[in-house]
Amino acid sequence: MVDYRNSKYLVSQWAGLHQIDTIADKETKAYAGIKDITKWEYNNALGENKINLYLINNLGHRLMVKPGKKEDEGGNTSIFGIDKGYHSTYHVAKEFGILKKDSLERQ
Repeated sequence: MVDYRNSKYLVSQWAGLHQIDTIADKETKAYAGIKDITKWEYNNALGENKINLYLINNLGHRLMVKPGKKEDEGGNTSIFGIDKGYHSTYHVAKEFGILKKDSLERQ
């Protein structure tokens, strides 16, 4: 999680690593049905997704949580956690391959 103004530098660094351009191939507004989240996907020449960038409105200096007991839920609301219906830690772990696609088992 970084300030949006710094995100272009991170995209540029990851794009260099994957040898792809910094133009998003897909934009999804209201990602996962949540109006405050926009997702940009950056793919390689084979169409494989290599970078995801999320813009979260009204987040401030907090993590997105989705309190509950289901697989994609977790975290608590506090001065550091805001319930936006999206458990960011869970989804980041899935994107980086730390969790299997539909399981909490470690890879």
